[in-house]
Amino acid sequence: MKKFRSVILFLLTGLLLTSCLRQSVPPLTEEPSEASEAAAPEQSPEAGSPSAEEAAPEETGEAPREEMPAWAGMTFLLGEASLTLPFSFAGIGDEWQVDPENSILPSDTALSPGERTMDNVPLISESWGEMLVTAGFVNLSDKDLPLEECSVWSITMDATWAGEEERPSLSLPGDLTWGAGAEDIKNALGEPSVEPFYSESMFYSSYTYDWKFVRDMELVVYDEEGLTMFTLSSLDVPQ
Repeated sequence: MKKFRSVILFLLTGLLLTSCLRQSVPPLTEEPSEASEAAAPEQSPEAGSPSAEEAAPEETGEAPREEMPAWAGMTFLLGEASLTLPFSFAGIGDEWQVDPENSILPSDTALSPGERTMDNVPLISESWGEMLVTAGFVNLSDKDLPLEECSVWSITMDATWAGEEERPSLSLPGDLTWGAGAEDIKNALGEPSVEPFYSESMFYSSYTYDWKFVRDMELVVYDEEGLTMFTLSSLDVPQ
């Protein structure tokens, strides 16, 4: 009798163990449960595949470069010449010459390599005698040069006292030309770098655009006549 009971207990224990094993190992045809997915160990990257550190973009620590505004390209059209400051004076030499009578510099002035003048050297033109024009010169060569063979780093043209037929054709950055109004300037160039100056006695406004203190443009706009004067300057040295 005891032997029979032992056999019965052995069979029941075997059935219970078999049932537990079947419940703990899911059939191969079933989808893994969310719990089993969460418990699954992370797979190591295959050989040759980038790790998370390698795949992440490398941080250089450099600040993003400020995009240069279009006007700071310093390119404009004067007559039939397309000019980009600093430009060779020979580019306008057929129309404009250094004024020997009103210049404070001797007529035989020469600049050494890298030397520059102030921006107030007067220019004259037989074709545009009513225009008031001044320029700044710089020697970008490796030898001494007379002014006429140097480059222009700054130019100012004042057509306030010249009639419409006494002004050379002009296209400034933003396609601005003589007579442009304040709204034309803001639409083309955006807001100026500083608060515009307004002369209540002369009825004109001055708009200044500056980029990194090395390139700037100043525009003078009269209430009635619009744009009559501009200055373009570039202290950058071409590489």
